[in-house]
Amino acid sequence: MAGCDTCGGCSKTKSATIDYKTIVGLLTNVLDKHINLEEGHSHRVSEMATWLGTYLGIDQQMVDFIGVASYLHDIGMLDVSGDILGTRKLLEADDWLQIKKHPLQSAKYIETLPGLDEVARIVLEHHERFDGGGYPTGLEGDYIHLGARILHFCEAIDTMANDQTYKDRMTYEAIEAEVKKQSGKQFDPWMVMHVSEFLTIYQEKFDQ
Repeated sequence: MAGCDTCGGCSKTKSATIDYKTIVGLLTNVLDKHINLEEGHSHRVSEMATWLGTYLGIDQQMVDFIGVASYLHDIGMLDVSGDILGTRKLLEADDWLQIKKHPLQSAKYIETLPGLDEVARIVLEHHERFDGGGYPTGLEGDYIHLGARILHFCEAIDTMANDQTYKDRMTYEAIEAEVKKQSGKQFDPWMVMHVSEFLTIYQEKFDQ
């Protein structure tokens, strides 16, 4: 049929579509550089959080929320001075307080977008610890959103597996030992049960 979208003879110009993944990718690359993390941190965390959520059998919609949250979890760091984020020295108390505000600020940014309330909550809680020693509110155990527990686990491993301004990367053997040591403390034991499989996939994807 002349003029249809599929025949190639349409006289109407199709509306341009926005690839939100590309936009988010560009944004997070800028963010990674601001935070002085190795480029690709947010991408790696999102890819591994999506893999882990699927591996654990979580509902696909929730896996999608976790993936988006993992891309945007540190967006609030844009409000923190690059001098603070790039320092190799021990942080002053006031500087550390600024950094600890970033989950709340990240969530506030995300809440302004329609349909992302679940994503905002995951981001808000992604620095909570399973033993209640995290921030910003000290939630513990299953009171922490499952997506936030997955994001926290994946971000911590990616940070350990790559060079940072304040430390060199750890070996995979040392990472596995540290993660197991922190089972029930920093990390949800359910995720720790699968750390060996996680690290195998991580190496296949990113350590070429």
